[in-house]
Amino acid sequence: MLNEVIEALIDERLDNAYFQDVEYQKLSKEESDAIDSFSQRISPELQDAFDNVLTAKNSAASNCSIIAYRQGWLDCMALLVDLVLPESR
Repeated sequence: MLNEVIEALIDERLDNAYFQDVEYQKLSKEESDAIDSFSQRISPELQDAFDNVLTAKNSAASNCSIIAYRQGWLDCMALLVDLVLPESR
């Protein structure tokens, strides 16, 4: 059940946190501008390869964020259990 709750939080809260964060928005725009600038200077074949690299990188980064968020929740729950029920360990 905890995993289902965490998944719901990831879908709602984590996305909202990213989109409300000014620094994230700034860095995301800079990244997008750099990608657009670079893509305009390379051949269509290299653009396809570059798109594949970016897709793989973005998938890995997204997965890493989800793992870190999930682990943070699990650590928080473990800490709360230890504080409330110290004899449970």
